[in-house]
Amino acid sequence: MYTCAGSTGAMNWVEHFMTSDLDECPHIVRESDGNDYILEIVRAMKFAGQKGKKFSRKVDDKISKYGEMIALPNGKTISDVTLSINSKDLSFDINEDNIYESPEIREWTGKNNVMLGFGKKDGDKYPLEITCNWDCVKDLKEYIINRTYNPDEIVIYITRTNTGEHSTTGTLVTDDGTISGYTVELPRGTDEECKTACPETSSKPYDCYCIIEGTYNFQVTTYSKNANYVNKSLRIISAIPNNRVGILVHKGQDDAKGWARGCILPMPKKPADNLSYDDRFKKDSHGQMLRQNNASESEDFVISIVEWVKQRETEILSRNTNLNIKSIPHKIVITKTFEQ
Repeated sequence: MYTCAGSTGAMNWVEHFMTSDLDECPHIVRESDGNDYILEIVRAMKFAGQKGKKFSRKVDDKISKYGEMIALPNGKTISDVTLSINSKDLSFDINEDNIYESPEIREWTGKNNVMLGFGKKDGDKYPLEITCNWDCVKDLKEYIINRTYNPDEIVIYITRTNTGEHSTTGTLVTDDGTISGYTVELPRGTDEECKTACPETSSKPYDCYCIIEGTYNFQVTTYSKNANYVNKSLRIISAIPNNRVGILVHKGQDDAKGWARGCILPMPKKPADNLSYDDRFKKDSHGQMLRQNNASESEDFVISIVEWVKQRETEILSRNTNLNIKSIPHKIVITKTFEQ
């Protein structure tokens, strides 16, 4: 039992998170096993989001907890979960724009995990981070922000995490977690600049901006003036503000301005942030290329995404004989974690 400063009496810690104002006792941190602690934090974020409030919490020091098996209130069970609190003063909204997904390999287990970062990044850390496998991440997001997985639609999530003068970089993950990687795009300008089409020119570097965030319909590219893109790229087919057209998801390299006029370039490896066109062949002090991905690697990665889309289409059509490929929802959801 715990007593909050200014409160009228003691209350159970879990009860506090479930029933009270979430900012009533911001200083309390319960010392308990990792399962309980992680569940309490996850519940707190859930209820903050339901109330339309910021998740706010003050702690005396940075915290790391491990949960072996945690039963969520919605009936789902998550396991092998690591939670890290990297800020003594947590305060962030609970929504898609404040949750960052980063695929990472936890070396000591060899498992392919995803890190969920909450809030705005400070240096190389997010204020609150949860790391676990993809099934766990899907269950957490479904519980915390009601993102659900629909096996009869095809969704690719792109989260922009960094932008600069030369490029925008981010992460890419499919809705079932089968494929995860990274993206390179043109710089993120103002909203108006992102709604302005790139000039028709073959002169590089291209001087324009990525498309604005949103949810876009797509299809596998089955026609193109450039045969290299047929069945090796995705084409956005829904309306883009100010009638920007010809936006594909296709191969490229880390230097966005040498490859894209609004298109999205998937990458299997974390790309160099803000790599300029002029630096695309440069090496660091250790003789390693600044560029982390080449066009061949990117193309192989894009083809794996295309093949995943086709496989999902086949699976959905086998379950729904009344549908055709065009009637299956195909969505690319683009969000960003930085202020612009």
